[in-house]
Amino acid sequence: MNKSSVKLSILAFFFLISSTIKSQDIFDMCSQITSAYQTNATDTLCESFGPISIEGNFNNATPEIEISDCLSSNSPTVWMKVKVDENALKLGTSGKARNIENNIVWSIYYGSCGDLKILNGGTISEPCACSHCDEQDEIHVVGLIDGITEYYIAVSLDGDIATDEGFDFNIWTSADCVSCIGEDGCVPLADFSIIKRSSDRPLDDPTFCPEEEVTVCIEYTYDASETGVDWLHGLIPNFGNGWDMSSFNPNDVDFSPPLAEWSVADTSPCAPFITENMPYLCTYVDSITGLLKLCHTGCQTCPCVGPLTSGSPLPSGWFFNSNGGAGCANDCSPSSHWGIGQVVVNINFCMDLKVQSIENIENGKADRNLQISFQTTSDGVSGCWEDPVAECVLDFAQIGPRWKINTSTSYLSVPNDTSIVEGNPLSLVISLNNNLPANDDIYIDYEPNPYVLGMQKDTFENGMGIITDVLTNITDSLQVVKYVISSQNETNDKCGNFDRKILVYVYPTASYVPVTVTSLAKIYPNPGQDQVTIELKNDVIKDAQIAAMTDTKGNHWPVESSRISDNMHSLDTANMPQGVYVIYILDGNGTKYMVKWIKI
Repeated sequence: MNKSSVKLSILAFFFLISSTIKSQDIFDMCSQITSAYQTNATDTLCESFGPISIEGNFNNATPEIEISDCLSSNSPTVWMKVKVDENALKLGTSGKARNIENNIVWSIYYGSCGDLKILNGGTISEPCACSHCDEQDEIHVVGLIDGITEYYIAVSLDGDIATDEGFDFNIWTSADCVSCIGEDGCVPLADFSIIKRSSDRPLDDPTFCPEEEVTVCIEYTYDASETGVDWLHGLIPNFGNGWDMSSFNPNDVDFSPPLAEWSVADTSPCAPFITENMPYLCTYVDSITGLLKLCHTGCQTCPCVGPLTSGSPLPSGWFFNSNGGAGCANDCSPSSHWGIGQVVVNINFCMDLKVQSIENIENGKADRNLQISFQTTSDGVSGCWEDPVAECVLDFAQIGPRWKINTSTSYLSVPNDTSIVEGNPLSLVISLNNNLPANDDIYIDYEPNPYVLGMQKDTFENGMGIITDVLTNITDSLQVVKYVISSQNETNDKCGNFDRKILVYVYPTASYVPVTVTSLAKIYPNPGQDQVTIELKNDVIKDAQIAAMTDTKGNHWPVESSRISDNMHSLDTANMPQGVYVIYILDGNGTKYMVKWIKI
C-alpha cells in the first residue's frame, strides 16, 4: 500500500500522573488482605503509562503455606491486591530490592485466596510465571483475563532477611497497542552474533579481552503489518561502555538494505527527534561518556522515566529516510521524512568494534559492560507520517547478550599514571598478581619521546621490580612519556599478553639559555650544508650532550652519537632540507642551552 493513498488522521493524547504509596496495603498473608491498590486509568491510545509506586518490606513476613510458586514457600513473602479498570488488557510490574545484595521475585494471580490461579508472562512459546524467569528479571508483564478486574501479587525475598532494607515496586496497566518488533517479556527477536575476533576465544564466548577487535552482526525482521502503512525509520544503538567508541565509525557499517544514514544528536536543525509520545521510552545523559542515551522502561532498568514526549531529542542513530508527502519538509532532519518504504522488512548489518583498555576501565573512563542493544522507531513516531490505524509506539528494545570484558586476565599490577619534575627518580612498583607464578619475567619498554631523556628498557625477574629512571625534559613545556609493561605469562585465559601502560608527565625545571657564538660556543659552518660542528668553550659547558634538534615547525630530527667529546661534536645534516634549525644542548649540571643553525 502506498502511503499517499491513505487518509491521514492525528491521534489525540493525554498524560497520566503516577503516585507513590506507602506499604500500608501490603499484607503478610493472602487471607489477611483487607484493601487493594487501584491502578491509574489505562490509556487506550498507549501514549502514556502511569505507574503507581509502592514501598514495601519483609519485616514480619514468613514463607507462604498456601502456594509454592516462585520461592514463596521457602522465602519471606508478602501480598498485595490490585484493582484495574475495564480498559486494561495487560498488567505491568517492576520491582527491586533496596539492598543490592538481595533480590525480589514475584508472581501474579487471579481468583480468590485459597483458590488462586497463576498468570504467565514471557511469550507464547516461552511462558514465564515468575518474574525472575523473564528475560529482564526486574520487569514482569502478564495478560489479563477478560472480565476480571482484581488480581493478587505475591512478592518473595531472594536473599538474607537480616539485611532486608525493603523494596520498591511499580504497577501499571496498558491496552493492546501495536509493537512492530518484540513483545511482552522482552525476549529479543534480533539475532546478535560475533563473526570475527582478534583473540583466540571461541566466537560464542561471552567474555572479551581488553583491546580485542571484533565484528558484530545483527539481523532482525521489522513487521508493521498491524498498522496502516507505518514503515521502519530509526535504529538507535546503545553500546555498553566497555566498547572503545573512539575507534568506531558508524558510517562504515555494512547495512542490508544499504539505505541507513547516521544522524548525530546535537542542537542543530538536522538532529533527530521523536514526533509522538512514547510511553515506554525515556532519555538520559550517560555519566561516563556524556552522550544522550535511550532506554526502554518496559525492558530495561532505566535511570529515567517515561513517557518520551513529542518533540524530545533522540540519541544519535541510523535512519532509513525517504521523501515524504504532504506535511513533510524533507529537510536535513530524519524527522521530516518517511521511512524505508516497506511495511515488513528484513535488516542485517555488521560492525567492527574494539574493546576498551584496562587503563580506561581502571581510570573510570569505561566499564566492563559490552552489551549492545537497539531501539527501533517507525516513521509514524520519529518521522512525518501520521498513520490512520496505529503507529508502532510499543516497539520493544532489542537487547543483546550480556557480553563483558574479562578483567581477570589483568595479570600485571601496575601503578596509576603519575607526574614528576625532571631530575627526580621515578618509583614505579611493577609486579605480577598474587595468583600467578612469581618466577615469570616482566618486561619494561617505552614509546620514545624525542624531548625526554632517561627512559630505560629493563627486565624484572621473579615477578617484581621498580622503575627508577631519572628523566630529563629538554623543553620548556610539559612532556609525556609512556612506559609499556608486559609479561610472557601463559595463564591469561586466551587474552594474549596484552600490555599495560603507564603515562608519566614530566615537568621541566628551567628554561633554555640561548648560546651566543662568541661567549660559549662556536657553530660552523653557519649557514652550512651537509655537516655542522658544535665547539664548546673550555671550562664553561662540561659533560655535555646534544639532546635534540628541531626545525621551526617543531619537527624532531634524530641525532646519532649525541655525547660531545673533547668539547667538539659534528652532526651529519646531508639528508635534512633547507631551513632554520635549533640544536638543544644539556650539560652535566642539568643546564639547558640552545643554538640556531641555518641549512642552505
